Amino acid sequence: MTEIDRLEEKIRKILELIAKLKSENEALKKTKDFVKLRVEELLARLEKTGR
Repeated sequence: MTEIDRLEEKIRKILELIAKLKSENEALKKTKDFVKLRVEELLARLEKTGR
C-alpha cells in the first residue's frame, strides 16, 4: 500500500464519519423540534386549566 493509498483510505474514513455526524445531527434536530412542540402543547394545556 502506497502513501497515497493510505491517505485516500484516511480521507474516505473521515468522509464517512462526517456523513454519520450529519445524519445524527439531523436526527437530534428532529428530536429537539418534537420536544419543543410537545412542551409548548403541555404549557398551553396547563394555561387552559388555570394551573
